[in-house]
Amino acid sequence: MKHKILFGIVLAIAVLSAGLNVVQVIKNKNDIAAMKNPVGSVCGDDIINKYNNIKGRKEEYTKNAKALGDEISKKAGNEKDSNCVMMRLFIGTENQEQTFKNLEEMINKGQNPSLKINGVSYIKYLKPSSLKYRDVGDLF
Repeated sequence: MKHKILFGIVLAIAVLSAGLNVVQVIKNKNDIAAMKNPVGSVCGDDIINKYNNIKGRKEEYTKNAKALGDEISKKAGNEKDSNCVMMRLFIGTENQEQTFKNLEEMINKGQNPSLKINGVSYIKYLKPSSLKYRDVGDLF
């Protein structure tokens, strides 16, 4: 009789433990996916909207874009988020070629930037040989 009670208690603990593990996995499923894919973890929709809404004449546009570029550069982990790297490439960085190479590596790993970013297109069209910007004002 004692063995049946002990077996029942052990079985109940095992079932309860398995159930809690399933709940934990389902609950944290999105968190795990976000950790594996850092795209948008630093430069999400709020930064993309700021980038897409940069307005003004050439001088004002350049000043506003540079301010946003500085804001992006100050964010921790911006080098690992393809959204940040793409916007920094468009805004203009001191080393466009290296920024492009970093972006290309991310894309090859499947970390594609958001299509919400104005100007995003096929990576081959973004090569620095065809993109010789000194600053954002060169786009106009």
